[in-house]
Amino acid sequence: MDSGEFGVVKELLLQVMASDNEVRREAENKLTQVRQANFDKYFAYMVTGFADQGVDLRARAMALILLRRDILENNHEEPSVWSKLTGETREYIKAQILEVLANETDPLIVNKIAEFAAKIAIAINDVNYNDIWLDLFNLCKRLISEGNETQTKAGLVVYAEAMNGLSNEIVVNDADLYAMFEVTLKNENIEISLASLKAIRQFLTTVMPKHAIRFVGLLGDMVNISVRAIKSCEYKVLEESMEVLIAIIEAEPKFFLNDFPDLLQVFTSISEQSQHLNETLKKLPVELLISIVERDSSLLTRNEDYLKQILDLTFTLILEEAESDTIVFGRKFMDRLCSCASAEYILAPICTLVKQAVDHKDWKQKQAGLNAFSQIGEYVSEIEQISEMIPTVIEHCKHEHPKVRHAAVHCLGQFATDLKHQLTENYHEAIIPTLYEAMNDKVNRVKAHASGCMSNFLENASQEIGLKYCEGLLGHLFKLIKSESGYLAANAVTCIASLAQSCDQEFNAYFDSFCNELLPIITQKVPKDFRRFKGQAIESLTISAVCIGLDNFRFHSEKVAKALILILKNHLDEIGDPQRKYILGGFQRLALIMEKEFAPILPEIMPDILKMASLYPKFRSTLKVPNISENYDEDQDLMNEDTNPDESDEIEEIDIITQILCVFIDELKELYAPYIEQTSELFVSLSTFSHSDKVRQNASECLPKILKIVKKCENENMRAQLYGEKFIDILYGNLKIEGNVSVMKYQINAIKDCIDEVGDFLSEDQINQMSEVLVEMISKSDRRKDLNNKFHNENGQGESEIDEMNRGFLDEENQEEDDLQISISETFGVIFKTHKNKCGVLASNLLSDLVSSYIDENASFAKQKFGVYLICDAVEYLGPDILGTKYQDCLSTFVRLSKSTDPLVRHGSVYGLGVSSITGGDLFAQYSVDALEILKEAIEMEPGSQDISYYNHARDNAVSAFAKILKYQHAPIDTEAAFEYLLQHVPLRHDMIESKLTTNFIIDTALNNPTLFTSNDHQNTPQLITFIQNLSTSSLASTTLTNLQLLLSSLSSDPTAHRLLSDANISLPLQHP
Repeated sequence: MDSGEFGVVKELLLQVMASDNEVRREAENKLTQVRQANFDKYFAYMVTGFADQGVDLRARAMALILLRRDILENNHEEPSVWSKLTGETREYIKAQILEVLANETDPLIVNKIAEFAAKIAIAINDVNYNDIWLDLFNLCKRLISEGNETQTKAGLVVYAEAMNGLSNEIVVNDADLYAMFEVTLKNENIEISLASLKAIRQFLTTVMPKHAIRFVGLLGDMVNISVRAIKSCEYKVLEESMEVLIAIIEAEPKFFLNDFPDLLQVFTSISEQSQHLNETLKKLPVELLISIVERDSSLLTRNEDYLKQILDLTFTLILEEAESDTIVFGRKFMDRLCSCASAEYILAPICTLVKQAVDHKDWKQKQAGLNAFSQIGEYVSEIEQISEMIPTVIEHCKHEHPKVRHAAVHCLGQFATDLKHQLTENYHEAIIPTLYEAMNDKVNRVKAHASGCMSNFLENASQEIGLKYCEGLLGHLFKLIKSESGYLAANAVTCIASLAQSCDQEFNAYFDSFCNELLPIITQKVPKDFRRFKGQAIESLTISAVCIGLDNFRFHSEKVAKALILILKNHLDEIGDPQRKYILGGFQRLALIMEKEFAPILPEIMPDILKMASLYPKFRSTLKVPNISENYDEDQDLMNEDTNPDESDEIEEIDIITQILCVFIDELKELYAPYIEQTSELFVSLSTFSHSDKVRQNASECLPKILKIVKKCENENMRAQLYGEKFIDILYGNLKIEGNVSVMKYQINAIKDCIDEVGDFLSEDQINQMSEVLVEMISKSDRRKDLNNKFHNENGQGESEIDEMNRGFLDEENQEEDDLQISISETFGVIFKTHKNKCGVLASNLLSDLVSSYIDENASFAKQKFGVYLICDAVEYLGPDILGTKYQDCLSTFVRLSKSTDPLVRHGSVYGLGVSSITGGDLFAQYSVDALEILKEAIEMEPGSQDISYYNHARDNAVSAFAKILKYQHAPIDTEAAFEYLLQHVPLRHDMIESKLTTNFIIDTALNNPTLFTSNDHQNTPQLITFIQNLSTSSLASTTLTNLQLLLSSLSSDPTAHRLLSDANISLPLQHP
């Protein structure tokens, strides 16, 4: 190693942390140059930088941070950074890690190197699944058994971190794992015991259940850490140990079920001893027990004592005199109990508990009883189950103690949300006056909460109820929105929006008064504690505008828009100001109601909205490498160098901005064209926004919509093609690094829509390269499904609620994979459609290498569906000229799978037969008669246990395919008999597209060839008349209706047909209703 160069690197590591931004940037650039000049040398320098104890501690820490970033955070790269290093460099890194881990004395560096070592072990295994870094784990076991406290903790940290990617490999290769955990859990140093528990958490939350169950014998020692902690007043350890146990319960609940009676006893005792401690320690023992019973409700439904004991613990949390979060926790826990144990089991004991509390003289008992009672409404199917308690709740809205009044009001508001129309329809005459009186309470908190609960009530009220109370309520609400309490004013203005929703368009009579009251308030700057009120006022005003409809709102639109523009330009403050998201939502609602009339407002607001979107450069490209200087703050504890500040407000705002721009594009279409350039740059940037799946989805989804506007606005297709190439290139790149299956689907669909919009612009090489990536995505998707199925086969055969829940999760994941594959299939279809003459090789390869295994008779229905859909597109868009001999293979597949008992597979297959009759010409003729018989079988198949909606659509498509064959294939079919059969199964009622096609075909055929229906003693005439009688003329296109009238006129000239028409009460002229 060049000592001179290394000296320069050490200096650069310190300069990266300099306070001078110019110095930082220059150091970053120089380190980047070193990395680019010699990849391996750069990593060797970084390793030496953290390993050399003679180097400044800050520089050592920065070297470690850079290594973690370069090797681990860029793991989306293919090939990975680790795999690109030479074998010599990799061995050097491993040797230095082991050396530092064994000999380092600084606790911060030891801890960080332990985490880094574990990540390297995972990186090694990612490159070679058979490569387990045994030297590392052997060293860790030695440190754990022989080292000092720092080294023991470091060894456990390695195991904990490595479990994230290697848990199954470790348990298979490490026979001493159980013994190691057993010893460290019992260590006299409770901090080491806690570190061991954390390692076990990582193990149990990632390992296969079949391995996890072998470690159930450790449960007693795991739980005993909490017992030891409360006895020794180690409250931080107590809190962390219970949080770790809860995390394990959520991942591996079976671990705890057999020992639940003992666990209930232990944590009831801890709960009782925690009552004098902080709120977190009060709630954790109860949360732990509820977390267990949530996973297996039979623990409660089969043992009433368990249920009562946990109810009592939960009620204790609610029974608080002071303002406390434990009341909120108690309500949530009560809600979770109600959710996991059905009303059949839990309603009676809760009602008994509540009645005893409410009848108690102590106001605290009454408050707790009402708070508990408020949580059960969601789980009550009929209001009669609790109707006898409602008068008691109403009565307590007038109790002398304000906290009891508040709890009773809250109860009514919660019931309004949960019971909806059942409560409003049956109790509005008692509840609305009660809440109105509470809105005049002398205590502002009760008054404000009553306004919020009135809002809940009105949200579910009918228009009749809303109008009955509207005028009386509005006068009082107008006074409350001028309150000196921002909380009260905000609830009051939200209540007005709920009132508008119940009155719907009839609220127009009051909208002008609402504007006159509200606009002078919101167009003024307000104190910081009133910003949320102002935001909710904007929301209320724009919701009310939507309610009254555009025709009524048009008169007010200018003054409302001007008020919102004023706020946008002059009243918004820094990130976190609640007005920001409300003003964005307000403009979104105006765009939805005004549609293209919103266009003149855009020039006033778009610069500000785009500026708001540009405030987040640090978020913009988070799948790329961040600046070095962002990874270190010299005033920050090195232990927390990866911790980010709370960024939820910023992320939420970016999400809202993407949504509002999507709405503008949807509603304004070509009128949005002036902002296409900036918007496309923004969405391209946000398409890699790793902080929010939703933002990436929105950004991807909107790119083809932008393309559509460009294409519509340009006289030539060149600019649209340039945009299309750019968007597809971006989406294609994002797709290769995306880890979320749902987002992948959006990206695939966006690529598909872009190709569909631009048309034939890809070269054959580009098509083949893209197809290779798509096929590889299918393979990876199949591997993920295989892993899920393997997990289910090895671990999910039980019949418990937990097993059922796990199966549900796996089914959801597999369904997402199936949806992704269908999107890929549709993308191939669009490529076939738009690039027909460049798809010969692609289609041949797909049908031979991929689809053949998917349409095998032993393949799953999901795979068969994918295969059939792809074949349908190939047949429809490429035809026999491109497919050659593969075309007949496709037809044979359609014939075979048209008999499938899966309605989606059958749907695709029968549709394929219909399309083949169009594209196949004479080649299809040899299949015509057999195809009609196959379709008859599909039409007449009984639904059995099939999903009835899918079944009906499959049946409609079979009938439509039957009609297509009659239309496009003539000989050697018995046409009259075939039409007689067809008329028995029309009109179609479910697939409306196929229904229109089939209806038009029958009418046109009857009009142009009437003898088909009137010959042979009018054999088919009655069925034709019945078909016409059953048509819904309101759904017919004007040309179809005209042809139908011509047909009726023609039939009327035939005496027999005329009589049948008269008997069916069908006469001319037919008109749209």
